[in-house]
Amino acid sequence: MSTMKLALVGCGRVSERHIEAVRAVEGIDISVVCDIDEKKAQTVSGQLSVPYLTDYKQLRDVDVVSVMTPSGMHPRHVIEIAEHTNIPYIICEKPVSLTQRELYEMYDRVNKAEKKLLPVFQNRYNPLIVFLKDLIDTCKLGMIYQFVCNIFWNRDDDYFGIDWHGTKAYDGVISKFTMYKKWQC
Repeated sequence: MSTMKLALVGCGRVSERHIEAVRAVEGIDISVVCDIDEKKAQTVSGQLSVPYLTDYKQLRDVDVVSVMTPSGMHPRHVIEIAEHTNIPYIICEKPVSLTQRELYEMYDRVNKAEKKLLPVFQNRYNPLIVFLKDLIDTCKLGMIYQFVCNIFWNRDDDYFGIDWHGTKAYDGVISKFTMYKKWQC
């Protein structure tokens, strides 16, 4: 079995999780890192003993790229990687897009480039989410017409010491949503 080569695009806080996940899996190695901030790229590059780039359009000869840039930049970065590199698989951190229009455009252009987009959705394994999905799927709650979900983020003191924080332009403002759908039981 050959080892898959992975590129990391974005060397911020979430990159630590991706590095941890890759280290836990056999058969895949991080071969290059990329960040527009050269200092961040150099730091992660040094920790992993791999080369770094500051322009993701220069990525070549890797099997998978993981895009972990600010949320509002995901569509642009995914599209440009799909159209300007030879990388067949593109992992994209959540959210994949902040608008439906960008989402459809991104999927269309990735498909036209004959690449595969792999969105991150780690919460599907969260025990509470699994439990709630089972309640809905087995109709134990009866007919559901609406639900409201509040997401409470816990930010410890370390979070506020970093140099980047979400903004409306980069992160959107989704913290509460109401889903209107009739689930058939």
